Amino acid sequence: MPLNQDSHHLTVLTIVIRVIIVISLVEFAVMLLFSTIQLQLDPVSEAFLDAGLLSIFTAPFIYFWIVLPFIKDRDKAEESIRYLALHDPLTGLANRRLLEEHLDQSIKLCIREKTHGALLLIDLDGFKPVNDEYGHEAGDVILKDVAKCLKSVLRKVDIAARLGGDEFVVLINQISAGEDNATESALNLAEKVRSKISHPVEFRGNSLSVDTSIGVRIIKPKDTNIEALIREADSAMYSAKKAGRAQVVLFKH
Repeated sequence: MPLNQDSHHLTVLTIVIRVIIVISLVEFAVMLLFSTIQLQLDPVSEAFLDAGLLSIFTAPFIYFWIVLPFIKDRDKAEESIRYLALHDPLTGLANRRLLEEHLDQSIKLCIREKTHGALLLIDLDGFKPVNDEYGHEAGDVILKDVAKCLKSVLRKVDIAARLGGDEFVVLINQISAGEDNATESALNLAEKVRSKISHPVEFRGNSLSVDTSIGVRIIKPKDTNIEALIREADSAMYSAKKAGRAQVVLFKH
């Protein structure tokens, strides 16, 4: 899910003000201490002692009140940048770059464990008419609902991604060692996804609905080409559209 943005981050002005406050208060305390105990020191020695005490007592305040918050803000900013670079801003799903990273790992896992996975390429049927009639805001509501539906039916080890427009991809990891069992499980999940997405969505008193054409490509232990897997899942999805839409088609060599 999207990261929360902290509006109370440190600015340069905030840092400067905090440094001034810390140094001023510590220097005031040191001067008060000197006047209380009335040290008999020459000016140079008193200056060195003053500087030493100032350094010792300001360091903890500067570290906990300035340095640590700055580090936390920096880490949050870096995390936010990485999140935005790897996720779709509208739905919060993985984008193509993150999908390919996970797909590469999934392929290696299938080869190493001699197991099967699956790639589901999902394209919405009837999305454009809804978008044209009710506007892009309605389209965004549907896209967000699709993302919610995908998250609700997937395991934590699986990945849902949005490639752009109304096209989504689901990566199913480690289904089964047997290809037949993996195929059956992938097709069942694809039908579950299709059924889940087809439910109506309310938008300003209107009941909007779309369906899906889904192409399924089983990931086998011999597969190594990421682009080929996506392309072949895409080919199966277009076969589903040509066959009448709102259905699931398995890619076959």
